[in-house]
Amino acid sequence: AARRAAMASRLPRGSVALFAPAPLAYMSHDVPYPFQQAPDLHYLCGFAEPSCLLACVKRGGGDGGRSSGSGVDAPDDAEWLLFVEPSDPAQALWDGPRAGIDGARRHILPDGEVLKIGAAPTALLRILDAMDASRGDTAIRPGLLFDVDRNPQLTAALRPVLEWCKERQLRVTRAAAHVQPLRLLKSDAEAALMARAADATAEAFLETMAASAAAAARGGATEALLAARFEYETRLRGCGRLAYPCVVASGVRACTLHYMHNNALLSPGDLLLMD
Repeated sequence: AARRAAMASRLPRGSVALFAPAPLAYMSHDVPYPFQQAPDLHYLCGFAEPSCLLACVKRGGGDGGRSSGSGVDAPDDAEWLLFVEPSDPAQALWDGPRAGIDGARRHILPDGEVLKIGAAPTALLRILDAMDASRGDTAIRPGLLFDVDRNPQLTAALRPVLEWCKERQLRVTRAAAHVQPLRLLKSDAEAALMARAADATAEAFLETMAASAAAAARGGATEALLAARFEYETRLRGCGRLAYPCVVASGVRACTLHYMHNNALLSPGDLLLMD
């Protein structure tokens, strides 16, 4: 809630900011890559499901908002909405249970409104129409902040909203530019979590280094074995995932920037670079 309040305080009056999830990606047909939520949306509400949309409505002075006199409203004038997929018992047999509307309202956005993802275009158009109609003689016009390139499927679903803005010659600007400055400043809890991650990483490096000579001596082992050992050691220490793919470069490959093939055979005595 504190992060959302800080975000709302950065938004101009009369704006609607939309935060899209990361798109799903597939290796082939119905084999997905592991899903990782878009960092800005995750930072603001922690919702980890792929089919969702987070919205912040920052009303202007013309429709009842209390102006701070600085071009933005007080944070408590902002309204937050989260659009999610409803619970579906049949789907849960395949993919596991979703939070659903009730779960998202209880655990993710208790200070806002949770609606079905399918209702997002209609609900947002209704909000924009109301803001446009109630601005009266003020110079404040509704504005949309939305990273249209974040999730192509969601952007296509929100085409009526984008067309509404186009018809009124309203510019669509990026929402991420307002979140990222907030993410630069770490809370005490975030700093403590980063320290725990650093400790786990250092310990995992030591364990992987200790195992590397024996792995090379066995013969037939590739760099991927040490990448797997490193990830195993981090997960053993409570880490949920790697920050980025492992670079495990042995021999002459250690001179290759961002080497990620990790498929060369390990040889005893070779220099090994891990990143």
